[in-house]
Amino acid sequence: MAISAQNLTGAERCFSSTGNGYVNIPNFPPTSFPISITFWFHRNNQGGVQAIFSTDNTLGGYHGIHVQYRFNNQIEVSYGTGNCYAPQCRRGWLVDIPNAMHPINTWMHVAIVYSSSTDTDIYIDGLLRPKISTGSGSTTMITGTNPTARIGTYQHSAGGSSFNHFLSQIDELSVWNIALTANQVRDNMCRKTPTPSPGLIAYYKLDEPLPSDSVIDHSGNGRHGVNVGGVTKPISQAQIGDESTHYYGSMALFNLQHTNIFDDTINVDLQGVYYGLQAYTTYGLPNNFGLHANGDSSCSPQRFYGFRAVGNTSAPGGNVDVEIISNPQPTNVLWRPNLTGNFNHPPTTPISGGVSVNYNAQTREILPILGTDNFDSGLPDTLATCTFPDTLFANPMPPKLGAYLWDDLSTGNSRVVSQPGTYYLSGYTICETDTIPFIDSVVVAFDVITWDTTVFICHNDTFTINNIPLTTPGTHTFNLTNPNQCDSTIIVNLDFFPPDVHDTTFVKCEEDSINFLGVYYYNSGNYVISFPDSLNCGLDLVINIVNHPRTTFDTVFEICPEEEVVFLGDTFTSEGTYSMLVASGGLCLDEWLITIDYLVDPIIKNIHVDLCPGEVHIANGMTFRQAGTFTFPIENPNGCDTTVHLTIDRVNDPPFYLTPPEDMPFCRIDGGEIRVVGLSSGQWPRWSTGEQSTSILVFEDGWYWAEFGEYCPIIRDSIFVYGEDCSPRLFIPNAFSPNGTGINERFQIKGQYIKTFEISIFNRWGQQVFHSTDISYSWDGTNNGKLVPNGVYTYVVKATSEMNREVIQETGTVMMIR
Repeated sequence: MAISAQNLTGAERCFSSTGNGYVNIPNFPPTSFPISITFWFHRNNQGGVQAIFSTDNTLGGYHGIHVQYRFNNQIEVSYGTGNCYAPQCRRGWLVDIPNAMHPINTWMHVAIVYSSSTDTDIYIDGLLRPKISTGSGSTTMITGTNPTARIGTYQHSAGGSSFNHFLSQIDELSVWNIALTANQVRDNMCRKTPTPSPGLIAYYKLDEPLPSDSVIDHSGNGRHGVNVGGVTKPISQAQIGDESTHYYGSMALFNLQHTNIFDDTINVDLQGVYYGLQAYTTYGLPNNFGLHANGDSSCSPQRFYGFRAVGNTSAPGGNVDVEIISNPQPTNVLWRPNLTGNFNHPPTTPISGGVSVNYNAQTREILPILGTDNFDSGLPDTLATCTFPDTLFANPMPPKLGAYLWDDLSTGNSRVVSQPGTYYLSGYTICETDTIPFIDSVVVAFDVITWDTTVFICHNDTFTINNIPLTTPGTHTFNLTNPNQCDSTIIVNLDFFPPDVHDTTFVKCEEDSINFLGVYYYNSGNYVISFPDSLNCGLDLVINIVNHPRTTFDTVFEICPEEEVVFLGDTFTSEGTYSMLVASGGLCLDEWLITIDYLVDPIIKNIHVDLCPGEVHIANGMTFRQAGTFTFPIENPNGCDTTVHLTIDRVNDPPFYLTPPEDMPFCRIDGGEIRVVGLSSGQWPRWSTGEQSTSILVFEDGWYWAEFGEYCPIIRDSIFVYGEDCSPRLFIPNAFSPNGTGINERFQIKGQYIKTFEISIFNRWGQQVFHSTDISYSWDGTNNGKLVPNGVYTYVVKATSEMNREVIQETGTVMMIR
């Protein structure tokens, strides 16, 4: 079969050069930041530098973008505005290809993202790779003066020939005017790019068959190209499907679930040190499928799956467990590793809804083989016949697909049956060398029917069956012939609704109801029931509902308000008229009307009394001393008592006292404060001075009192205070002896009523040896930490009083003796 005649799927074809071939794109637009380029390429071992994609080709030198495959193991991307091919004419980056994960003669996916003049990311199989800078050019823009581009080469100089041809295969090249994110790179890695897509400016699937030289731009922007030189279009083995799912992250165990539009579920468990996993579905059979296995695709669905593991710098070991669940479910699979070679059968394990397969490879194409529920024998589930013997027919078995076996051990696609029953057809089919057993069944029934039914009609109507009118009640029998030429028997039992009106009377008690034909009637009266209009018979039923008369009794009770009446088992305590229905031996209940009247209006008194300590309350001849609620009656002259509710609360004024304690002196010039302690907020005593406040200020000696009484009798407290003369006083010693005996070791000045204090001490030459503003800080006979000599020292003391700010200044001498 010629390649051009095949119905290709997935990646379909790709670009390949025999040495001088390339794709020329004459109307490629000028490019500027940001820009992204993605493509698949087949890694080769040809050596040297091979151009994958370039722009501005007719200018020569490092103008525009250059993407190159270098020396079998590097990808270099660069751009420039110069006219030379030296490093100073470009700005670029270089990444190494990890040989273990991407060996020679395998496909790999590359994405280049120019975010700005200094920010470029390079992805291999969706994994961001470390890069090094190449070139010393200072340009910060991509030249776009000449709208040309090429796939598989670039031009060596202006007007020159193409240069550094690519010597292997390229597929699915796309160019974007946006900076693709890592997730966008991974989304479009193992699937055909959706069109249109935001930012997509050129998209070359490179699938066009030869001898056509056209290369279509599938972005919709019309930037088509043309094949030049020795270009071939082999079948691509890049892992490109129609839809895909991915997961990226460094871990030892990957789990990825891929569900496609067919509701197939592919669960991939990947063990080993990996960094990403892609799973995809391709609509159709694999390319070159007829070259693998026995070429029979009759039991294979028109779709297959694949997965691609993404590593880092080494080829990790480990297994891949793939579960394939679909409807109809597969019974086996075909697979080929790394998209090359023949399809083979791996060991499979049945699971619910599918199969589980264990692999040991980084890439796979997986083709499911459908189970028995896809084989159509052509037998119906049921078959009706009226003649025996009869013959069952199955679909002819296609060539190479196995054989039939009936339950009577006959073969072929027909079987004779002689009576009703269930008949079985089994056998096997062959699919991709698999022998798949199947079983089918058919229920054969005798198609002679006896139908027995009862029909009600109005008395003046006619029932017609098989074009025969029936007007008389009774049983009528007919024989009918069905399309299978089998006779059937129909038995009709005909009955009529009566034409007359029925009238009936129901007698009930008032509290009861009548249930007639599912309807409850509570009130007396006449009710007419008509049958549904669809019967058209005019039959009415008249129902007369009559209430049995009720006997009523009336009685009156006169009671005091606190009394109660017990009558026929019920207790009544309040005035009013009450109705009771009582069974008295008759057919229905009798009604009793009970009236309760009070002899006099009830009198209820609520009394509240507050008692201070020692007080009592007398009421109704009783003495109450304790707090609480007390209830007692008071006799009424009309014969009914009045109820009194007496509530007694104990109250007490809070205790209080005066402070400071008695006989505490104060300075007369400032006065002294006397305060009340123990009263609550908002309570003020009355003072002997006539004031009402929580404290007073006094300036005279004598007795002062305060009294308070809010609820109970007034209580009083008093206090005696006297004043003093608060003049400042100083006590200054005339000698001290700092000799370590613990006696008179420091020159210490004491004082009373002192507000501020300052001292300076001088030696006999007038030099200051000590100074302090704290009266509690004494001199220890040192100056700057050193002992001064024995002798006489002069001091000057200044102080002010606390009360009147009187200034005191004392000058004298002190003898220091050790």
